[in-house]
Amino acid sequence: MKVMERLVLTHLRPLVSPFQDPLQFAYQPKVGVDNAVIYLLQRAYSSLDRLNTTVRVMFFDFSSAFNTIQPRVLRAKLENMQMDAPLFSWIEDYLTVRPVCETAELCV
Repeated sequence: MKVMERLVLTHLRPLVSPFQDPLQFAYQPKVGVDNAVIYLLQRAYSSLDRLNTTVRVMFFDFSSAFNTIQPRVLRAKLENMQMDAPLFSWIEDYLTVRPVCETAELCV
């Protein structure tokens, strides 16, 4: 399945890139957690260089956010982005028809 996901990603990335936040560190080529940590530390240290300042950081765990995607809402957004109909149909089918399993043995 990873091969198919990579093929879909090659079609999706050019469509989605203009809408992504410049501080999006995940799912970017050659960008990862290290870049996010470096950015965060640089911003924190530069703020702390000023007198009488504090830095507050909040972390969120979005590890299960993928399970909360609403396929119909996503499909409407992809349609508005002028995506090819077969591609967003495949994505919708993948999100709605695929089994959700804790381990690979349960998905057989």
